[in-house]
Amino acid sequence: MNKYGELNLDWASGFRGDSLRFITNEVLVFKCGNALRFYNVSTGRSQVYDTPGDGLHVIAVNDFAGVVAFSEQSAQPRIFIYKYPGFEQIKVLTDGALLRYSEIAFAVGSPYLMAATLAPEFSCILYDWKSGSVLTRCKNEGDLPTSKISFNPSNWRQVALTGSEHFTIFNIEQCNEIFDIKSNKIQLPTIERDDVAEKHSENTTKSLTESIFVGYGSVKADARPVGHTWSPNGEVLCAFSDGRILRVNAESTDDKAELDVNNYLRVDDEVSHIVDVCYHKIGLYVAYDNGAMVLLDFKEKKQSKVRKLLFNIGVELFGVGFNSSYSLAIFSSPSGSVRIYDVNSISTAEGVREIMYFDPTLIVGVVVLPDDSRCLATCRAGGRLEIQSLDNGSVIGHTDIHSSSGATVELTSLAAHPAAPLLLVGSKLGYLYAVDISDTAEPRVVSQLHAHVDPLKLIVCERSGRFVITGSSDGALLVITIDFSSKEVFNTVGSIEIDGLVVNVAVGPVASKGNKGDVNDVVVFYNPTPDDVNVNMGATKMVRLQVTSAMLAGHKTVYQGAVRLFSDESCSRSDLFLPYMCNGLSLHGQSIYTVSHTAEVVTMQFPELGLNVLRQEGTIKEVQDENPDVASVTPVLKDYMEDVCEITDRLVGEHEDYLCGVQVQGDWLMSWSRDGSVGLRDLRAPDEVVAVHIGHYREDGVAIATMTVDSHGILSVSNGNVLSHHKWDFTRAGEQRASSISECAMRLITSLKDERRRAAGLLKLLMILEDVTEEVDRGLFVSEEPQTGAVYVTPLLTATDSAAWMHKEEAKAVAMEDRRFSGEKGSVRGELSELRERLLGMIRTNEQLGDLERLPRVDFTLDVEELADWRDEADVVVDKLREEIRYDDLAKQYLWNIVRVQCWDSMEEKPRSLRGFHLDIFVDNYPMVQRSKRSATILEEVIRCRAIEIADAAARKTLEAGSMRAADITGIDDEDDGKEAVEAEESEMETPAALTGSLAQEFRVDRPFSSNQFQLNSREQKYHEVILVADTIYQVKKAFNKKFSDCYRAKEQELNRVTERNLRIKKIIGDLRLNEVVYEPKWSDDERSERLLEVADNEVPFEKFISAEKRAKMEEDARIEEARRRAEMGDNWRERGLDQMMG
Repeated sequence: MNKYGELNLDWASGFRGDSLRFITNEVLVFKCGNALRFYNVSTGRSQVYDTPGDGLHVIAVNDFAGVVAFSEQSAQPRIFIYKYPGFEQIKVLTDGALLRYSEIAFAVGSPYLMAATLAPEFSCILYDWKSGSVLTRCKNEGDLPTSKISFNPSNWRQVALTGSEHFTIFNIEQCNEIFDIKSNKIQLPTIERDDVAEKHSENTTKSLTESIFVGYGSVKADARPVGHTWSPNGEVLCAFSDGRILRVNAESTDDKAELDVNNYLRVDDEVSHIVDVCYHKIGLYVAYDNGAMVLLDFKEKKQSKVRKLLFNIGVELFGVGFNSSYSLAIFSSPSGSVRIYDVNSISTAEGVREIMYFDPTLIVGVVVLPDDSRCLATCRAGGRLEIQSLDNGSVIGHTDIHSSSGATVELTSLAAHPAAPLLLVGSKLGYLYAVDISDTAEPRVVSQLHAHVDPLKLIVCERSGRFVITGSSDGALLVITIDFSSKEVFNTVGSIEIDGLVVNVAVGPVASKGNKGDVNDVVVFYNPTPDDVNVNMGATKMVRLQVTSAMLAGHKTVYQGAVRLFSDESCSRSDLFLPYMCNGLSLHGQSIYTVSHTAEVVTMQFPELGLNVLRQEGTIKEVQDENPDVASVTPVLKDYMEDVCEITDRLVGEHEDYLCGVQVQGDWLMSWSRDGSVGLRDLRAPDEVVAVHIGHYREDGVAIATMTVDSHGILSVSNGNVLSHHKWDFTRAGEQRASSISECAMRLITSLKDERRRAAGLLKLLMILEDVTEEVDRGLFVSEEPQTGAVYVTPLLTATDSAAWMHKEEAKAVAMEDRRFSGEKGSVRGELSELRERLLGMIRTNEQLGDLERLPRVDFTLDVEELADWRDEADVVVDKLREEIRYDDLAKQYLWNIVRVQCWDSMEEKPRSLRGFHLDIFVDNYPMVQRSKRSATILEEVIRCRAIEIADAAARKTLEAGSMRAADITGIDDEDDGKEAVEAEESEMETPAALTGSLAQEFRVDRPFSSNQFQLNSREQKYHEVILVADTIYQVKKAFNKKFSDCYRAKEQELNRVTERNLRIKKIIGDLRLNEVVYEPKWSDDERSERLLEVADNEVPFEKFISAEKRAKMEEDARIEEARRRAEMGDNWRERGLDQMMG
């Protein structure tokens, strides 16, 4: 415990729809961030307990023993066993998974627990949870993850496991204190070809090759198990997503039956899919993804089924489960609704009721209302705005922001006005909404403003409510004042140019500056070049400026240009590089608190005003001229920046990851991080840190954190949608310290009470905004007004009514400029019109001239530079297209190479055909793939075993023959015995093919190790015979292919002879001047199958594109080849003598 006290979890809210369990008949338990929440379905009361360990992953309950188990998310995770009620730790299980668990489950009525692990071991571990010892382990066949484990309620030695790709039944065997697991993997049913095509829309290399060489119709896939349950007679009912239920006897897995219930439920002519099943004494409860719950009553060994639709809530279900008395069924949905069903209810409608609702969308903003109401507000990405109690987290009121078309508005940010019961909400499309919360039970939207083009990420209110600053990535900060007496509420007084993505904005307190009036210091952190790599890493540049009374009043002297952009002089702007990449920003006095990329809280002093280092282009140019190799001026100016932004302190705290933000309130400094921890420290003694672990880095840690108004607690958002409140348990020193801070905050609230009361009265007069528009900004566009008059008038740029504020200001500036310079523009347009007519007349005259006198059209181009630019742009587009085509061709060549290597080069015998010369007869060979090393090893092992068996059988016969001769008393001599042994051996060698099951000897394939079919008794012998039969087939195919190759070579020789004779025949026909066609036999594509992998030039009906460089190279090669040929001809005395002799 710190000297000030410690932070304890007060309440938590949030639920993702999974991990619902009954721990008693009326109490549910589920995950809530890093905490476990227990909820009584009868009374509606909740209890929240913080869990030890590093994060919370999977949970399991034993409702008979009243215990709950949960695992942590760290490496080598532990499993904690706790007793309920009281949440007392019983045992901690170790020596389990290396990285993570996927599921844990208790045995009913026995002290056993099974846990399934993920990569790299993919095994199941059986624990005795009372003693904490590991009893045995079993590795999952195929290294497949497990999503659900359940023990047989009547026999703990039988366990069922299902995953997305497997269904397995374990039988636990025991000998005294030795345990062993026998695994039986059940063969999954296959999905039809249409289902496979739907689920494999993106073909992999394997599916592509199968579709080419085998045909897509032969592709099969296993059905996906979605859940299972046990029946009282020891059978497992496993449900599949395609609507089938497989019933398997756990004692004998060969005893199984398949039930098709897919056609038993159709909604809107679409077949729904099963998501979970649960057995009850009155039948099988089946949950569907369309929100329907169906009761199937079927007899044990017959296929007759009676279906009863219990209810349909209209949203997807996660699963279904019962309490220990099987009187209540619990089910949740991804939409955040949790409902229970009373099995004993008279009517189904009365039996189903909603007990909880949690919005599953992300929380994007949390604020504590700056008054004495002890309320907080949250906004979610799905458009929901909630007012909650700070005491217990209960929802007091809410509103869903929807556009007039009914579409949900995606929210991005939230802020509370300090001097009015007003919430400011930002959206993804850049809109700013004003929500009146005078009545916290019924919040209402009263106004809106399209402030930015990009998502509105930041809303910062000045401490006394004088103005509001909004930020986005569209290059501008907007300064907005609030006028409660106006219907529009928002009054945008101007903008501040920010070249990049705004990361953080902080506004200092009001200070009197003499002739400037009231002035607020504003510090902005931004990233000038955000991308996917560093957009979440923070800011690299800083802007310090001041917002004065003249700027808020909108004096013309504070603007530059006509778009109401504040000038640098009016706001005393300073632009600086940050010495580190920083995230998080808070002001306290003359100090700036931020976080560096090394997870250190850094304190910097305020820079001087008007020091525009980044905006002095000459300075940067000089640096670049002196250092042309430097890509950025940041390292060059870093030393100077550190002199300006003096780093006074670095506080290395409790975090292990890059921090998300800091907040200074009074003398408290709070920091939070994506590693899931929140730390608080006293600025007067910063070395002492009070840390609390709220979230986990695998689930995005802590994204938002804020202190309450009285600084007696903190609110945080972890794991995306879990809101938790931690409350101080102060010591005496902590109470004294907190009281001074809370008194300061309460003084500020008291000073603004009259202003809040006045604003509340004005807000009540405003009507609720019914027509909420949420449209994408089209930007500036050319108005399509018809032209009137001879002189062409350039259309003006305009903006729609729903355009962003900046675009509206630009459109106003364009219209104002057009009115101001209308006379000058008219004279210029008249001159251009006269010049145009003269030029068109010259073009018409030129077209009537002859070919020798006519000038090309390009000579009439007045703007030669513009024409050259157009041609350069066209060349760039062409080059880009060629580059894309080249990369596309490379990708196809890579895929072609993969297909060739896997499906062609790996084949020992390529597929070929042999066709007759004049007859339509063909013979195919047997395509054969090379044997794998594993197959060869198995074959060698089988042959070795068979050789041992044959040698053993021969030795036994020899011993039997010797014993018979020794015991022979009939007088038969040894010579007769030898003859009988030889005859018996010959008869055994001449076993007919009907007994061996093969005609391989007719193909001269030796089978010395094959067995008689009537001698295959054991399973191992049958397995060996299967391997030997496969080898025999391989040898038969090989023998046939050998004969095929001999015939193929004979045809090759014959074709060569025919080709040679055809050359002589053609010469004779030419000499005789006859018009006859010579038959020329050719190889077909089936005979030359390698042609399928090569594309000849004559097969492409288009002219091949040859670049200028390649064409020049081809011409140079042809010239060199021609020179070489001429040189050879010049030195060839044989050819020269032959030419002279032939005259």
